[in-house]
Amino acid sequence: MERFVVFTLYGPLAAWGDIAVGEHRPVTTHPSRSAVLGLIAGALGIRRDETEALRQLDRGYRFGVRVESEGAPLRDFHTVQRADKTARLNHLLTRRDELADPRNVATTPRSIRDYRCDARSTVCLEHRGGQPGPEPDLVAAALARPRFVPYLGRKSCPPALPFAALVIEADDMQSALAQYDPERDGLDEVVSPEAQHLGHHDRPRYYWEDGYPSGIPPQRSLPRHDQVVSRTPWQFQPRTEHDAAAPAGSEQAREQ
Repeated sequence: MERFVVFTLYGPLAAWGDIAVGEHRPVTTHPSRSAVLGLIAGALGIRRDETEALRQLDRGYRFGVRVESEGAPLRDFHTVQRADKTARLNHLLTRRDELADPRNVATTPRSIRDYRCDARSTVCLEHRGGQPGPEPDLVAAALARPRFVPYLGRKSCPPALPFAALVIEADDMQSALAQYDPERDGLDEVVSPEAQHLGHHDRPRYYWEDGYPSGIPPQRSLPRHDQVVSRTPWQFQPRTEHDAAAPAGSEQAREQ
């Protein structure tokens, strides 16, 4: 039997980032390993420069997730005007002062940021026994009372429900998720019937990494660049991610 930490991710907006080049900030339809472990690190009170603590958390858990709803896509166009200082200013300035100073040149950076609306997933982390790092009960307790404010990919994406993390003993992800009651969080009471069908799957989809006990044969295997190398310069390396739809006739497929 393996030990899993299982919890819910739901919010009106989520932004699980993908490779970004230039002004476009794309997102994927399911949470990334780095984002989920970063969320847990924040809940535990681990800072980005605490490299060893982050490394232990990374080594201590394997990542799996079930996506109940990908949500609807949303694109936001940003413009931010700022004054690039061409001379040293030795006092604090207001925005008006900056723009009035002839030594400053006003620039307007632009960015296109993608989001997913009303996306819902259930994370299922397998604890790798014998590895250093936080135990599953500590992780579940931290998600109930996080040290730092949690968010779903970007700070503008707060969770709309408690994570309701549970520690479950099971043989694999499919069995662990079967023990996790998806109705206990009251999602139907806070999300409109129309919103619940945005990006909704007839059958939920699973994603997991190499070595992870999923209990489901993979239908695809693709690389994903979300294995953290360093949080300080934001370096990532690729890992292999497997995915598959819930088997037809399974409990997970029927409850949808």
